[in-house]
Amino acid sequence: MNRVFCFLFFVTTSFIMVPAATASERIKGTFVLTKDCDAYRSISKQTGKTGLKSGKKYQVKQKNKPSPSHYQIAISKSKLLWVSVDCGTLDGSATRITSSSKPKPAPIVKKARKAKAKHYLLAMSWQPGFCATHGRKKECRSAKRGEYSSKHLSLHGLWPQPKDNAYCGVSDADKAIDRRGRWDLLKPLKLSSKTKNELKKYMPGFSSNLQRHEWIKHGTCYSADAETYYADSIRLAKEIDKGSVDELITSLKGKKITLKKIRNAMEESFGKGASKSVGLRCDRKNQLTELWIGLYGDPATSSLEEMLKAGKKQYTNCRGDSGLVASY
Repeated sequence: MNRVFCFLFFVTTSFIMVPAATASERIKGTFVLTKDCDAYRSISKQTGKTGLKSGKKYQVKQKNKPSPSHYQIAISKSKLLWVSVDCGTLDGSATRITSSSKPKPAPIVKKARKAKAKHYLLAMSWQPGFCATHGRKKECRSAKRGEYSSKHLSLHGLWPQPKDNAYCGVSDADKAIDRRGRWDLLKPLKLSSKTKNELKKYMPGFSSNLQRHEWIKHGTCYSADAETYYADSIRLAKEIDKGSVDELITSLKGKKITLKKIRNAMEESFGKGASKSVGLRCDRKNQLTELWIGLYGDPATSSLEEMLKAGKKQYTNCRGDSGLVASY
């Protein structure tokens, strides 16, 4: 039995022996449904089933435990129902309710979720450049001329800043798995069919389980569920792809592209002040692999133009401020 397996076995079994706290906590905030879901009077018995529609907002009364599986929401003044946390996003704060029976506190095995960031890095990959040095990756082996990623930037990830704002609430076992690059061993994400299909298009690395890695490392510091994280990430990626940057990069395949040209395209597409927040990333052969885009604001509510203009200035690691544009 190798050392890594022993470590994972020890950490995993240690977590299993931790008693779960069962005290409920009051919630002051709003729960926004991101998909159609059912709510119930009783979580365990699932009685009083009521269908809820995506996009609806409800006031939250409490959560069923410190690390909740369900929130109690007010359907009306007299009707309170429980809904799964996976059904939407919570905007608000929680305070513990007064209880006559206080359970013994469980040992802390996870760090608390960090406050939502304001600064972000949106990493958009030029997939042909990535595949030039990662040809063994599944997404590169299956790449075909004419597919979406051959003419458009692809979603790598949305990273809350600063860079150490990572692995929020993630177990040591999952961190170890992720850092070893064994993303296939990470738990599959609960995503809607729409989001999953869009990820396969906008994130070619989906076939290598990149989405699991990005959620574990970065998404956990963004939202309570992967659906929200990726819905917002995809929206931003789509907006970038609607601009003229993709067209510019595609037109220069086999040639060099400069940071100045990229920034001019950003200005044309997203207005004055949007250019400074984009930087180029190149590999050791000085081939363009990514654009790093600084954003500031709330990706769920702020426009891309606003976030670009307020984003931190980005730079390039490409030699001479230019990189070679590879093709499949």
